[in-house]
Amino acid sequence: MGGYWELFWKRRLTRRRFLAGAALGVGAAIASVACEGKKAPTPQPPGSPTLEERPKRGGRGQAFSTVTFDQLDPHVSVAAATAYFPRIYNTLVSQSQVRTDYYFWDLAESLELVDPVTYLFHIRKGIRVAPNTLGIPEREMDAQDAYLNWERIRNEPRALSSRFAKGFLASHQARGPDIYAMTTSEPYAWVLYNVGLHTSTIAPRELLEKPEAMRTSGAGGGPFRVGRFVEGEVLALNRNPNYYRTGADGLPLPYVEGIDVRIIPDRAARRTAFLSRQLDYYTAANRREADGLSSPDRFYLTSAPIFSFMAITMNVERPPFNDPRVRRAVAKAIDHDAIIRIVHLRDAKINGIIPWALGDYALPEEELRSRYIRYEPREARRLLEAAGHPQGLKIKLIYPTGTAASGGGDVAQYVPIILESLAAGGIQVDQEPLDFGTWLDRYRRRDYVASLSLNQVYETPEIPLDWHTSWGPAGDSLSWAIFPNPEIDAAVRQVKRTVRAEELVRAVHEAQRLIYTKDPAFIPLPSSSVYTLWWNHVKNNPARLVLGVTGLFLADWWLDT
Repeated sequence: MGGYWELFWKRRLTRRRFLAGAALGVGAAIASVACEGKKAPTPQPPGSPTLEERPKRGGRGQAFSTVTFDQLDPHVSVAAATAYFPRIYNTLVSQSQVRTDYYFWDLAESLELVDPVTYLFHIRKGIRVAPNTLGIPEREMDAQDAYLNWERIRNEPRALSSRFAKGFLASHQARGPDIYAMTTSEPYAWVLYNVGLHTSTIAPRELLEKPEAMRTSGAGGGPFRVGRFVEGEVLALNRNPNYYRTGADGLPLPYVEGIDVRIIPDRAARRTAFLSRQLDYYTAANRREADGLSSPDRFYLTSAPIFSFMAITMNVERPPFNDPRVRRAVAKAIDHDAIIRIVHLRDAKINGIIPWALGDYALPEEELRSRYIRYEPREARRLLEAAGHPQGLKIKLIYPTGTAASGGGDVAQYVPIILESLAAGGIQVDQEPLDFGTWLDRYRRRDYVASLSLNQVYETPEIPLDWHTSWGPAGDSLSWAIFPNPEIDAAVRQVKRTVRAEELVRAVHEAQRLIYTKDPAFIPLPSSSVYTLWWNHVKNNPARLVLGVTGLFLADWWLDT
């Protein structure tokens, strides 16, 4: 059975391939004992950032979001609230997909891999629910909590992690209070990634019985508890005095008293709030703005690839995009290089089906430019004529207003470039700008002809590929976008069940090439890197570790104020 677990980190890859190492979602220490049925030793993470000074207790972190929270249900929410679920609830274990040797062991203190499909999570003692006004007892979390949360994810159509739970989770159970067991239907490439997602966090089972309360409040075993929540305005998190972890100094975490998150869609307002110390950080529009604000005596800079992008989404269930020639015309009429020049000031790369930030999973740029991503407006017009539109056509395009773009820059910067390049290809656009909440609701319900779309963070190829399947990114065959094609479905399923390292990369590449032959309805646009300026009073900052989603679970930062 050893062939199942030929993991990337058994053969260290180059820096360019750093993300491919996360492919299987289990560490080398676990893999080495998988076939013997032994308990895996707990992999030790590299540790927290070196303590710059003795930590100080107190103060409140000041954060922002450019979009609304949606709701506080940790399994269903799709907007800004998802970044704060790791602050409220627990995960079993989260393995960083950026630094694959970094594990955050939380509700599970270790993992036993009995065989290639059976995972036994050994539950940590001493994780207690935060004080709350919801009637949730301040008891210890156990395996039954893990079971009931994953049972809910499995049966909740809107749950973001349901694509794994419905498609590959064959069975699961709590074996008493101390062991939670998962069995997949077949070897699956991204088990630990799905287990450790911020949308797979574990809430107390009593809270699951109060779904309405869970929409607007929450209590768990994480470092913070929900204080005040007003959708569209503010989320205040307060310190959980029951949190089980201690810092490097032996004192209870978190050090801060809480985090205040405000909705600030306007970039100028965010920048002003940051410069006046009303915010602890500011995400610059691009590298040029970050460099212009550089002031080492006041700020420090963190940067990382953006694991997201903007996209053009076409609804294949509505004309004219049920015709592959029209979809191909749109693809030929998008000037990706103009986006790189104007939005990103040349500090960006084109994205194929899999974005460039995912390393070797992405197709080589030379292949993308020579075969799939070519700005050819004349060819777009020829395709439209062949599809019965000799005078061109007009499409309706929805997009969210007043928000930052998920690939860098702002959505408003993309719109004129898209309009101009499509017009050159014979496609006129009837714009329908929407506030974020309305856009999100319509996009989720597939109530659109075409959309300029925000995206979430994608740290593996799984969801970027799912956008091109009949089940879609939510796995429910209903939400956001679907692309019914049996060949693509089969290829993407094969990717998910491929666990040998080189075979997985090859399968991801072949799936992308197949998708391009079918004239995809979801076209990723170029993306850059994220440049965030932090006030120097934010100490021991997890952002400096570049851990991706896993970094959201860390609570040993503090404020020197």
